[in-house]
Amino acid sequence: VLFGGVNDTLGLLGDTWVWDGATWTQHNAPGPSVRLAPSMASSGGGVLLFGGSGASCSVLGDTWTWSGAAWRRQAGPGPSARSASAMARQNDTVVLFGGMGEAGNLLDDTWTWDGATWTEQSVPGPSARAWASMAALDGGVVLFGGLGADSLSDFLGDTWIWDGRRWTQKHVIGPSPRQAAAMATVGL
Repeated sequence: VLFGGVNDTLGLLGDTWVWDGATWTQHNAPGPSVRLAPSMASSGGGVLLFGGSGASCSVLGDTWTWSGAAWRRQAGPGPSARSASAMARQNDTVVLFGGMGEAGNLLDDTWTWDGATWTEQSVPGPSARAWASMAALDGGVVLFGGLGADSLSDFLGDTWIWDGRRWTQKHVIGPSPRQAAAMATVGL
């Protein structure tokens, strides 16, 4: 499932497309408003979408699920409004970390979605950041890099593992520091 983004004339998009392995199909079901940099992950046979930056540079804090045929807005409390947060599926939950808040501040909070509700995980972990990469790995989630809070050139290159209860930093040699990279799991 592909949703939103920005086009070549810098217009925000709010369209939904599904790739079946051979062709793209556009779905015209009503759903989220136009937006850039929402977070998205597979969840319980569907897709979970959270936040992003909307029209007039507003920062959004809404939660949506895609069933394969329709979008449904999810009610209830959840993470504060943000864009450019990292999100990945971990077994039967989805993990969301950080992002950029309404005032341009970077966030360092961890949230989990169980298919119906958001729960904040009050644990120490990675420093505040936006544009980090995240993917499922061996029953956990790996987070890499992002944009740090020190400046617009504070590119991070650290690696963290979420095991469902806590974050653990891995002190390993890896990719150069970067933000807004893509990460996915092979064979999941």
